[in-house]
Amino acid sequence: RVIFNRPVVPLTGVQDQAGLPTPVEIEPQVQGKGEWINTATYSLTPSAPLQPGATYRAVIPASLADATGGVLKENYVWQFTTELPAVVSTEPFDGAVYVSPATDVRVTFNTAMDRAEVEGRFRLAKEGQTAPLAGRFAWVENTLFFTPTAKLEPGAAYAAQFQAGAKSVDGQASLG
Repeated sequence: RVIFNRPVVPLTGVQDQAGLPTPVEIEPQVQGKGEWINTATYSLTPSAPLQPGATYRAVIPASLADATGGVLKENYVWQFTTELPAVVSTEPFDGAVYVSPATDVRVTFNTAMDRAEVEGRFRLAKEGQTAPLAGRFAWVENTLFFTPTAKLEPGAAYAAQFQAGAKSVDGQASLG
């Protein structure tokens, strides 16, 4: 969203915006719907999520004129970086006690992940043992479900972990 300090376009209905300028250029390119919210506020709504861990550079080009004929003398440039893939929640939570032996492990990510990458780097093992437990994977949106083949041992401690490097679904960024 870009907010100017004075009107840039005339007041029009949403259906009449086809001839209005697009005041911002973004690299890498972002597909989506751009519209003027009012005479001084432009909003771009991406049609797909932005790439995780990517740096975007936005430019309002010099020569953009406001409604009174005033001209932007030089490019206005800024950049931002989107967040890297991360785990946002786990079930059971870290340190949980009295977990059902029939439980599954759930891991929710902040972005869509490459499922094969994540599954290949996931490990659930009884504490003090190196062999991971066998089980099956399932996904609901950005949440991984791991269901062990056998019930967990009552009173035993288990550790779930990922080897670093699992990539986001677009392959542009990875878990630390």
